[in-house]
Amino acid sequence: MTSSEHDLDAGFDPPELDLQSVSSTTDERTIATQRGRASCSVIAPGLHTFEASDHVVYVGLEAAPGVCASLGGAKAERYDAAAGSIIVKPAHLEARLRLSKARESAIIVYPDDSLKELARQQFGPVETELMPPPLGTRDFNALRIAKLLKAELTKKEGVSHVHIEQLIAIMGIHVLYAYASRTSRPEQFKGGLSRQSARKLQEFLSINLTRKKGDRIAHVEIPAGQCSGDARLDGDGHRGFVSRCDFKAARRRDFAPGKLSRLEPDLSKQHINGNVRCLPATDAAERPAGPGC
Repeated sequence: MTSSEHDLDAGFDPPELDLQSVSSTTDERTIATQRGRASCSVIAPGLHTFEASDHVVYVGLEAAPGVCASLGGAKAERYDAAAGSIIVKPAHLEARLRLSKARESAIIVYPDDSLKELARQQFGPVETELMPPPLGTRDFNALRIAKLLKAELTKKEGVSHVHIEQLIAIMGIHVLYAYASRTSRPEQFKGGLSRQSARKLQEFLSINLTRKKGDRIAHVEIPAGQCSGDARLDGDGHRGFVSRCDFKAARRRDFAPGKLSRLEPDLSKQHINGNVRCLPATDAAERPAGPGC
């Protein structure tokens, strides 16, 4: 295989042709489906172009000596193409192909959203990018699919659009597995509070952290943390629940009645004793003596 910047443009009387126009719906051997377009035809010798618009897969159904091709801004490469040689053109690149003689070829054109949908079905939520193989690469799987497309497109009894669409999808899946890179998207953070719970927590903090120490113990309300039996602090107009977050502290005797009465002189000993008894203990020895809730 040799490289040349002049081979593509040298020695041609015919005008440059757009290869994607070969796969137009006016061609009797071209079928357009929701998945893409497929065509099978004999391409004339000359210079042909795949415009930078859709993804294109070109498969030569027969050998072709003296083929010259380029992809994107790369130098043109001259090679003898075997049957089954493939060109994979991503949508953002232009490809140019010069044939020295007529060649029977299959061309499949994929809109960008069609190939992305196939990629999502196969790989899930990952980023895919077509990585074209070197020019002159022979792909026997692509050749088999292209021959099936040709057989369906040339049937005397009529073409099955469903069959063509399935073959277009199969070719697309093959190309994605063989010539595409896959990059996992960053995982989204999972966990944390919902917006509603976060808002309630902010309201709770803004209300209770601004109160005096005695008021906070007397008036705090935590619906998710009530003592067994739903016992309510019932003295001196107090309306809060004893929260479950206090259970361990009570078992450690951090909230012993004597300590609480010193910290919170506004609360009566009777009130403190009655409510500390509502806290569950790990065993009977830890539970304060006296009537429970």
